[in-house]
Amino acid sequence: MSSKNILIMLGIISLIVFILFYNFIYWEIGTYSPHSPDESNGLFFAKQIIENSEFIWKSQLNERYNVPFFMPRGSVRVGKNLYAPLTAPYFILIIALSFLFKFKYFIVSISGVIGILFFYLLVQYVFKSKKLGLIGAILLAFFPPYVLYTNICVDIIPSLVFWIGSLYYFVRFLNEDDHRFLVLCTLFFIVSIAIRPPHILLAIAYLVPLIMYYKKLFTFRNLSVALSVSVIFVILFFGINHSVYGSFFSTGRTIIGRDIAEAGVIKTLMRIDFNLHAVSRAFNNYLLHYGTLIFVGGVLGIILLKQTNNKMVKTLVYSLIPLSIILLFYFGSNPTFYGFSQTRLQSSLSRYFLPIYVCLIISTVYFLSILKNCKIKTLFITILIVNIQIFTFGSAGSLIDLTLVKEKLYKYNKMVKTTPQKSIFIVKQYDKYIILDRPVMLMWNNEDLEKHPSIEYFYPLLDIDRDLIPIIQKLQNDGYTVYISTESLHAEKKLKKENYKLMKIENTPFMVCVGKVHKGR
Repeated sequence: MSSKNILIMLGIISLIVFILFYNFIYWEIGTYSPHSPDESNGLFFAKQIIENSEFIWKSQLNERYNVPFFMPRGSVRVGKNLYAPLTAPYFILIIALSFLFKFKYFIVSISGVIGILFFYLLVQYVFKSKKLGLIGAILLAFFPPYVLYTNICVDIIPSLVFWIGSLYYFVRFLNEDDHRFLVLCTLFFIVSIAIRPPHILLAIAYLVPLIMYYKKLFTFRNLSVALSVSVIFVILFFGINHSVYGSFFSTGRTIIGRDIAEAGVIKTLMRIDFNLHAVSRAFNNYLLHYGTLIFVGGVLGIILLKQTNNKMVKTLVYSLIPLSIILLFYFGSNPTFYGFSQTRLQSSLSRYFLPIYVCLIISTVYFLSILKNCKIKTLFITILIVNIQIFTFGSAGSLIDLTLVKEKLYKYNKMVKTTPQKSIFIVKQYDKYIILDRPVMLMWNNEDLEKHPSIEYFYPLLDIDRDLIPIIQKLQNDGYTVYISTESLHAEKKLKKENYKLMKIENTPFMVCVGKVHKGR
């Protein structure tokens, strides 16, 4: 296949995945409906930026009723009745800009396509083969977690794309000693961290080259270039953090106290206890089971790496091995992550392990490059693509499953939009498809705390017996129509005990609270 045909094929694949795969949920439903608090939180605060030119949102209802319960889930209190996003502010800026420039929900899918192109450039440059670059791009383009998260408005794909771009410019700098590539490498990596702060861990990928190329890298000019770019961006990074959170380091994805201004930041991003049982389960579910052929091909590629004389291939793969191990232990040690015990496309680990999958795909490409038997190579790639499609469209927790869930959520959201403008929804997890259209009141309580001890860091706890009825009475006296979800049996029993009439809204998890039923009527 000629270079021209390979580039044409790459363009066709990019167009196909963008139209048919990366916006699959949007085309199926005909609109966008948040599925997680990560999505709804980012969209909510992007809306605040567009409408009010601010990151900070003030809860007028909390101020009016002197309570802490009217707030977006996934936000953090930064002052009295003031809330900021838990998601990093740079990603929210990207969402807001995409709305202003009419990209709307396509910004993540567009970044997904850009990621394919950068991955092609990285692989073809390292292996000196456009054909292998195309194979690598295809494997990433159709890899199930990559496909899924290009359909969801969260930060992982944009951040990953900038990191892949950083790796590409890094290997070019190592090979060509052109300082323009060092500037671009540094800039791309810092943007990746700004979009998703936990990706600071991806800096581990640069450690092996620092050792192998230390004489080339540790020069006054190189250090000056890298530090200059870093300092400029770090000043902007900390400046935005301080303006949003009142703290230089209080950017998203940390476990944060309910009032930073008074309580300060809890000093743990995540507890790492090296739970070997949890790590082995994560390894089995999300490396062995989930991407079997990618894992097998990747491991065989690593084992056979000593056969190559290509220093760039060795440098890149050996750089990504320690990163993958650390990510496995860091994220795999926490069994409380969503979907941890199952092999699910929609789980937290399928998102957090994306850099590991990138490493395995690169190593798999190397394995395929040295595999001499064309029939075995063709069979391997065919089975791999079929396996990928099964996990994407046919397995539990697949893209199809998520589409069906989102379709149901969209129907709930349509109902929400038909409610009176002056409505309040009292909810726990159902806030995500309400918060963009109507105010919510969170009703997490001590019963939830017993099941999930960490929620005390995220949500104010409602005393249902003491607080619920007085708040509802005040809301109704002020002309609000009050809806309550079916998520709390305790709350439902309390309202019925106090003679409140609850009318179930058909085909939804909501009830409208129409007021007390007076005895004798």
